[in-house]
Amino acid sequence: MPTNQSVTLVKGTIPPGLCFSNIPELYNTFVDTTTAYVNGNYSLFNFGNSTPSADDNDKPWIRTDGDGRPDKMYVYKDGYWLCKHPTPASGKERRIWTGTDTELLSYEADGNSSSTATIYSGPFWEVDTDLVPQQSSNKEYTADIFDTSTLSGIISDAGSDPYVFTQNHGLGELPDKVEVTLLCIEDDESTTGYAVGDEIQLSTSWIDRQGETQEFPTTGVTFNETDVILQLSEYAKSDLSRFFIRKKDNTDGQTSSQYVYLGSSGTKFKFRIRVWKRGGKTISAASTNFSYIKRTARIYYTA
Repeated sequence: MPTNQSVTLVKGTIPPGLCFSNIPELYNTFVDTTTAYVNGNYSLFNFGNSTPSADDNDKPWIRTDGDGRPDKMYVYKDGYWLCKHPTPASGKERRIWTGTDTELLSYEADGNSSSTATIYSGPFWEVDTDLVPQQSSNKEYTADIFDTSTLSGIISDAGSDPYVFTQNHGLGELPDKVEVTLLCIEDDESTTGYAVGDEIQLSTSWIDRQGETQEFPTTGVTFNETDVILQLSEYAKSDLSRFFIRKKDNTDGQTSSQYVYLGSSGTKFKFRIRVWKRGGKTISAASTNFSYIKRTARIYYTA
């Protein structure tokens, strides 16, 4: 709309018999009864989806989308219709982004493919490389498995520590978790009831220290950045006659012992060591990988 648009005044009707006591009262009567309008189709703002004409650059633009829904309000400046982004440019706010770096270039900046930001152009957001997500949360535990020699073999070892077995785990760092079980490697139906491949939680085994009332753990398990160390109790005796485990599928109650000592069955069992470390297989990588993003120097939306 041109700046020098003419205005039409329409006189009003003075009430019959009106009296006035001075000229200001008469003037106010004329003003109060006069109306005015701007010639043509005139509005104080632009409205709609179409870019306003150059003649209307002096008025704000309430922009709508193609369906008539509200978008943003713009002001014309420096050759652009501008709307300020609500998040301060180069500020301290961070967001989580699950898309790709390429997708981030056009996030809130439709059609942008440049990685360079100015106050009017380029991406609104960029990856904050100083903040690295804990990717371990996207990993599952994986275990390396080591089987020892037989229990009888460990105790009869002619080395300096016949009751100790040391396994190098090869991680070069402290494991997240270590688990040790007893593994049956030969059917032992007659003594313990276990078959090849059966595993027994080590916590269910115990040592009978004759003459003492308390049961005693059979094996101590420690580990460090290099090794897993198994220390059998010397109370187990060289023939494993005091190393007790629970019988498999014991259902006859008091008619037989629920626990039996290994004895000669020590040749049929090994220790199985599982060393756990987080960081192996990625779980649903496409949906769980993410980055932290921060605002660039771009300040304005443009239209």
